[in-house]
Amino acid sequence: MSMILPSEIAIRVQQVQVSLVQSGRDTFAWIGEASSCYTVSSGVKFLESASHLTPDAIWQKVWKLEVLVKISFLLWQGLHGALPTNLARFRRHLAPSSACARCSRSLESIIHSLRDCPHSHQVWFDFGLASQISFVEMESRVQNQIYLAKRKLWEVNVQWSLPESSWVKLNVDDSFVPQLNAMGSGGVVRNSVGEWKLGFAVGLQGGDSFQAELLAVVEGLELCWKEGCKKVICESDCLGVINTAKILGKRAQLRHKYYDIIKRLADQCS
Repeated sequence: MSMILPSEIAIRVQQVQVSLVQSGRDTFAWIGEASSCYTVSSGVKFLESASHLTPDAIWQKVWKLEVLVKISFLLWQGLHGALPTNLARFRRHLAPSSACARCSRSLESIIHSLRDCPHSHQVWFDFGLASQISFVEMESRVQNQIYLAKRKLWEVNVQWSLPESSWVKLNVDDSFVPQLNAMGSGGVVRNSVGEWKLGFAVGLQGGDSFQAELLAVVEGLELCWKEGCKKVICESDCLGVINTAKILGKRAQLRHKYYDIIKRLADQCS
């Protein structure tokens, strides 16, 4: 349990006193009724009492628009992320591909189907509803703002430092795209004056972000050993990988989901 839950939560779970009295099998009980049985009226009262579910102004505006009900319903579905686009259907294994059937773009998201698809784009222009700013320009501005914000955050919080003489520094990172069920790992090795020495990048199907980062560390270290670099500092921004490195050589690693990769890492560090 300590491998999955934070230690303080695991301790609280272990402190729960379990009754040893055999009073029957466990059953589901509804907290909203004294009888423990669910009713529609108690369910409605429970939802109405939840402060975080208070209707927002945007929902009220959707249903007050003077348009056909089916249009309001379409807007309501879009705001809830509930439109059956190919991307949503692909995630639920209901479609063979996440691509747009109209323009063959790789991801048919809600914003793509309603705005960015060339066919939808043409409809906006035909009805004279398109903005004076082109969709491409608007998208570019948003992406630039996100990039600048991330760059500022990086400059404030992260400073790369040179390794000591005769040492090299390995910096790794990963990427994982759930929609495509694909992951990638990469890294760069620099010497004590900051010069590039080695680099690598690999892509694989399946897995997850943690596995990709773990593979990046293993692949990077294997590359360093192969090229004769024995004094290596490895930097990763994944806390899970760092914590995993701390259990090398312990029995806990035998129960880990990615034991085979961790064993490769342990063999490299031994």
